[in-house]
Amino acid sequence: VIMDVGSHCVDLLRFLLGKVEEVWGVAHNVKFSYPVEETAVLTMKFRRGALGVVKGSFAIPHRENHLEIYGTNGAVIMRRTLGPFREFEVKVLDEKGERILELEYDDPYRREFEEFAHSVEEGKTPPISGEEGKKNIEILLSAYGSIKEGGKVVKL
Repeated sequence: VIMDVGSHCVDLLRFLLGKVEEVWGVAHNVKFSYPVEETAVLTMKFRRGALGVVKGSFAIPHRENHLEIYGTNGAVIMRRTLGPFREFEVKVLDEKGERILELEYDDPYRREFEEFAHSVEEGKTPPISGEEGKKNIEILLSAYGSIKEGGKVVKL
């Protein structure tokens, strides 16, 4: 689950919050006898002080992949965000109250392939470089190191 959907969650949090300084996690199997983890929780400390938590499990039926971001002046709560969902919800809570943002669906998988093809055709670097992917893998491997060591904090 960490290398599957967890990788996308870590990537998104890095995009939103910046550089990760520390990571720690726990993982185990609750329902299945997979040779890899089915359930995991990772916590990341970001350079500017924010904490990010990624929770993932293949054992949860009907998951909606929530993303919650809490700041000092408000929050954004999204459901059905990562994955093959066409219907999603983005709720903003701030000093103005609570409101649902009306956003149109734009297939992220199609856009990803189009951006890559455009970069190849134009001879340009893709918007997300291989170096960013490498940094993401380093965080994920550090999380596995933390899990192996019983949740020990790993500094990056």
